[in-house]
Amino acid sequence: MAARRAKRSAVRGADPEGSAAPTSKRLVVRLSEDLKKQLLDRVQNDGYGERGVSQWIREALSVMLKQERALDLVGQGDRLDGQRKAVVVVTVAPGMAVDIRDTLVDLRERDLMMEGPQSVLVRSVIRFRLTHPALSYAKPSSSRSSRRRRVGESQEKIAS
Repeated sequence: MAARRAKRSAVRGADPEGSAAPTSKRLVVRLSEDLKKQLLDRVQNDGYGERGVSQWIREALSVMLKQERALDLVGQGDRLDGQRKAVVVVTVAPGMAVDIRDTLVDLRERDLMMEGPQSVLVRSVIRFRLTHPALSYAKPSSSRSSRRRRVGESQEKIAS
């Protein structure tokens, strides 16, 4: 499985047509209300701000896709979530979209009857990061508003 993923990754950048660079991909995932509430609470507590959900999930995806054993957890407990009435939209870079596609192919080989494997993967990634906060994830960069606030505070100190 890892060899096949490496082979696909080697071809990833090749574009024989020379067309424009690929654009990012949007993933729409349905979640239970409870899982979405936990997600939004954790995103806020981790310092990502209101609009940091995509970044938080992307970081969790990159960590989980690198761990072969973590991929065995995909789908675990998915049926216990309840009704999925909430929606989360995640934007991923083209390279990560290829990694997700490769992972989905591997997941389909394991379980041909899996319904909605992309959503199952993202829900599993969310649960994985919620339960494994100690893993190393990239720290959120400071937002513009907080930078503006700091600049304003420093200008006030200089003026006084």
